[in-house]
Amino acid sequence: MSGKEYRTPVNCWVDERNVIVALTYGRDTDWLKNMTAASGGTVVTRGREHPVGPPFLIGEAGMERMPALARPILRAIDVKEFAELPLVGRDRPT
Repeated sequence: MSGKEYRTPVNCWVDERNVIVALTYGRDTDWLKNMTAASGGTVVTRGREHPVGPPFLIGEAGMERMPALARPILRAIDVKEFAELPLVGRDRPT
């Protein structure tokens, strides 16, 4: 690992325990490989940083965890894979 910071736009939603990412480009993406290799990282959404642990794939079951308004769009672009990144540190619920 180089220790270099990267920024990659992704479609994500934060729930009470996880950041869920729609894998619109599939599972073979550099950001997913890097987050796995580093055992996590930071997701920034709506100006807030969320420290996360390593991602794991949740497949099509992730569709039901997406906001209702996003589901038709994700289905229209044939998204079938999702990743879940557990919130850690200060963002983790007690």
